[in-house]
Amino acid sequence: MNKIVIVLLLLFTSLSFAFNLNVTPTNETCSGNGSLSFAVSNTNASGSLTYIIYKLPNTTTPISTQSTTTLSGLVAGDYKVVAQENVGSNVTTQEQTVTIQNQITPLSYTIQNLNQACSNLSSLIINVNSGTAATYAIINGPVLVAAQSSNTFNNLPTGTYTIKVTDVCGAALVQEFTTVSSPTGMSIGNPVVSNSVPNSCTNFNVTNTLSSSTGTMLGYPLTVTYVLHPPGGAPDITYTQTINTGGLTSVDVTQVFPEYLNQSYTYDISVQDSCSQTYASLFTVSHNLLVAHNPIDVICDDKYFTIVVRNFMPPYTINFTTYPAGFNPSSFTSPYPGPYSTETVIFGGENQPTPLGYYEFTVTDACGRVSNYNFSLSQIPRTPSVFGVNDGCVLNTGSIYASVSNSEITSALFTQVPPAYTGALDVSSLITSSGSLILHNLPLGTYTLQLTDSCNDILPPTTITIPAYVDVGLFSQERPGCSTNRSSVSVYSGNAKLTQLKIIQAPTAYSTSLPQDVSFNIVATTGKFYMNDLPPGQYTFEGTDACGFTNQITVTLTGYQITNPALSFIQNCGSFDINLDFQSNGTLNEVYWLQKLIDPATNTWGHPQTNQTYTTGTIPNATNGVLIANHTINYNYAYNGKFRIVRSFDSFYNGSQVNDNSVAQVTKSCFEILTPEFTYNLALQILEIRRMPCSALNGNKDVIISAIGTGPLKYYIIEKNGLPIFIDNGNSNVFEDLPVGVYKFVVEDVCGNSEPRVVDINQLTSIIVYTQPENTLKCTNYIYGNETFNLTSYPQQIIGNQSLSNYNITFYTNAVDAQTATNAIPNVISYDPPTNPFTVYARIVNTILPTCYEITTFDLIVGLEPTLHILPEYKDCELSPITIDASMGNLPTTTYLWSDGSTNPTITITTPGVHNMSVQAFNDYGNEKKCINQKSFVVIISKLPEISNIETVDWTDSNNEISVYTTTNSSSYEYSIDGTHFQSSNTFTGLPAGEYMVYVKDSIGCGIDTQKVWLLDYYRFFTPNNDGKNDLWRIYFSENEPNFKLSIFDRYGKLIKRFVNGSDAWDGTYNGEMLFATDYWFVAERQDGRIHKGHFSLVR
Repeated sequence: MNKIVIVLLLLFTSLSFAFNLNVTPTNETCSGNGSLSFAVSNTNASGSLTYIIYKLPNTTTPISTQSTTTLSGLVAGDYKVVAQENVGSNVTTQEQTVTIQNQITPLSYTIQNLNQACSNLSSLIINVNSGTAATYAIINGPVLVAAQSSNTFNNLPTGTYTIKVTDVCGAALVQEFTTVSSPTGMSIGNPVVSNSVPNSCTNFNVTNTLSSSTGTMLGYPLTVTYVLHPPGGAPDITYTQTINTGGLTSVDVTQVFPEYLNQSYTYDISVQDSCSQTYASLFTVSHNLLVAHNPIDVICDDKYFTIVVRNFMPPYTINFTTYPAGFNPSSFTSPYPGPYSTETVIFGGENQPTPLGYYEFTVTDACGRVSNYNFSLSQIPRTPSVFGVNDGCVLNTGSIYASVSNSEITSALFTQVPPAYTGALDVSSLITSSGSLILHNLPLGTYTLQLTDSCNDILPPTTITIPAYVDVGLFSQERPGCSTNRSSVSVYSGNAKLTQLKIIQAPTAYSTSLPQDVSFNIVATTGKFYMNDLPPGQYTFEGTDACGFTNQITVTLTGYQITNPALSFIQNCGSFDINLDFQSNGTLNEVYWLQKLIDPATNTWGHPQTNQTYTTGTIPNATNGVLIANHTINYNYAYNGKFRIVRSFDSFYNGSQVNDNSVAQVTKSCFEILTPEFTYNLALQILEIRRMPCSALNGNKDVIISAIGTGPLKYYIIEKNGLPIFIDNGNSNVFEDLPVGVYKFVVEDVCGNSEPRVVDINQLTSIIVYTQPENTLKCTNYIYGNETFNLTSYPQQIIGNQSLSNYNITFYTNAVDAQTATNAIPNVISYDPPTNPFTVYARIVNTILPTCYEITTFDLIVGLEPTLHILPEYKDCELSPITIDASMGNLPTTTYLWSDGSTNPTITITTPGVHNMSVQAFNDYGNEKKCINQKSFVVIISKLPEISNIETVDWTDSNNEISVYTTTNSSSYEYSIDGTHFQSSNTFTGLPAGEYMVYVKDSIGCGIDTQKVWLLDYYRFFTPNNDGKNDLWRIYFSENEPNFKLSIFDRYGKLIKRFVNGSDAWDGTYNGEMLFATDYWFVAERQDGRIHKGHFSLVR
């Protein structure tokens, strides 16, 4: 019980210190601003934590090993974080894999050019399409403009300008733009009348929109002159106003005009711009009331209406002068005739329809404006919609469909039917819940239908004919094939599914003999025919459908034709454009995608930015490609690599492919790789930022930036720890002696494009990335002191999966030589270290920076292999335990592990039996480096044999058996029936009947056991004639078996004699009388329950 408690306590102690790890990623929204945060719980208070971070798929070389709980400056990708807790000599780990998503919105913009009025100067307007711009600048051109928040540049002379737009991340995108001249001009829009503010009875507002011609700007100030021509010949009125500022291309000008009640008049408007150019127009204007009505239908042709009034001075009144009988205005609205202040007045409603007829009314507002208006509400006859259709070519029946607009059918009665119709004339019971009538399975012919609707109107009788089915023939559809001069076609019947289709005429390029039965391309589920890869030309198809109609159709297939494959890549400074104007007849669902070569070895392509791979034969999407537009120039792609355009459009599969389930649908997507492909490696991109291994000893860091772009590149620092600083590093990508901190580095190409990256330089990995090599242990039976080692495998082990061509690795016997690169080990193939163990120093030099290096070490150890003086087999008796000693000739520190789990140098076996065992001996040289020897052996401990039972097979003359069984089944036991000759088998065969002594002994002499046994038999006949020979019948040797019983029967089953002693014999008499010579039967019963039956003969 005490042992159990100890085990449980140990288990609970171990479990209580299992810690948890949670890694939280922050996605990358600006270049390199992704980060990871680590949180742990249930840690051991006396332990320490180390975080090892890998950027997958590389799980060999970590990008950082740290104790802090955040890692910043990361790009999008998959990361594996291993948290390692060290408590004394115990190390436990937890790991988690997370993904930093790329959520960067690339900056893109277009530039609009506007010519300024009265000059050769232009304005450029920057319109941002994606991303968030922070500043705009002109960095090259006739005029330079420093970074500004406005997206407009004014007063630019004609020329080519380099525009630099910087986003909120600090990334800058540069475009070149050349200003162009456009003809100047201005248009004056029609007047828009509105109430003055405040509303007035004496004036109103008139607004005209002034617009510059395309590509130009309005020339401010604008002088606008109005000349009004009042009604009735009154003198003209002139207004003038000046518009100093406004929209670049349009501006609204508003003037207050005098009111002449219920009258219109004309005015001239002229506009003079700053160029002294004048533009004029003549318009008619009025501020009359605007009146309209809106009739609203309700069920059964009833209506009500609204009156809408605009341009009024509230309140206004409405006075009806003419209206139909039954219309009392005050009964249909309140108040009447007003006053009203809203634009709309409702008369009637859904439950209060207004009478039909002619209406006339007058609207008068508070200013005295008057408008007369009239309208009519009329009933539109409700005509039922009724039509008949047949049920196809197979059935001689049809259907009738009937409905009434703005009402429901309440009864339906046939007044005329064809002779074949035998149904009821009143079909009202078949009216649906929605008030329509649907009748099926009607005989063909002419019907007259009388309908009544929910308005209780009996509608005019309608005559309908259900026509006989008419063969509509075959139809076809062509789609270009996936290869040039190849086509695909679909043929189908307008009647029913096709059952057979033949090509009976084809162009000479179609090589198959005609006519050709192509019914195998009829899709079973739809009955439509599809066939692809056909040469162009004229085809005649003959098809039979399920209706039994046979028709022909002639189709001219044109094949896939490319009429203009125009594709060009335009190389810019830091970006490229794609000019695509691809023209062909394969336009159904055509799309174009830009892809980048991801893996040249496997010809794998994918998304230019995310490197998400594309599966060949599938339609590209936004995950694995960038959608581009046809018939235009696609601007500003800042990617590096080899690129292609993938085009897809739709064709047809063969119908047989659908039938055999090799494809799921008849539409086939064709894929085409356009030419040419294009390589561009001038887009600005920061590849990585690393620490240089030769950094200063004061803790400051030397930082190297690896970037590509249109050179020469420039390198800056613009922030430290969130505060602005400026360090211009020129064209050098190495920043030296930087104090530890968080820096924002900026790389700028010669075009002016720039990319920022924020990093904590204290967390940077060295530009020399290496893995701590393992120690090498060479095990031998005897250490002579001249053992050699091959060091040539160490360079690849040190740099992992990196290329050896980027490094120069040499080996030294001490740290000073490694630091000074002197006295390198010359023979690295068979190096004989001077001592054992011996530390080798590896100097790792990146060939890009030959003056900087890292040093790492590893040990060369010659170890002694343990000896095991163990015999293959050990034997002894159960009273003599066997002890085996494995320590002979070994070191005092040698450790052992026996197959039973024990770890002592010796082991003692006491349990009888055969034990297959093994032992391992270890000489430990640290860091899990061990010299090991192992041997297997057998231990046999024999137990004194003891016979448990003996089984016999007898009742024969000489083919009897004895099987001997012991209390312990041991392979070391031997068996005998004469005490001299022993065998390993426990069974003896081919024995005559008789008495036997059975012997069982142990092969190694641990003792012997014996027991007697008898094999029984009987006489097959006897002659009881008192001649002294065979006068009695008995069972041989039964006298030796206790409780042996024997019963003798005649052939009728009568018991003749019974013996209860094996020594008795039968003399052939029954009750003293001699019995007849004949056959007799017996039953022998043995003490162990076995019964034997047989028969014998009595002979006289």
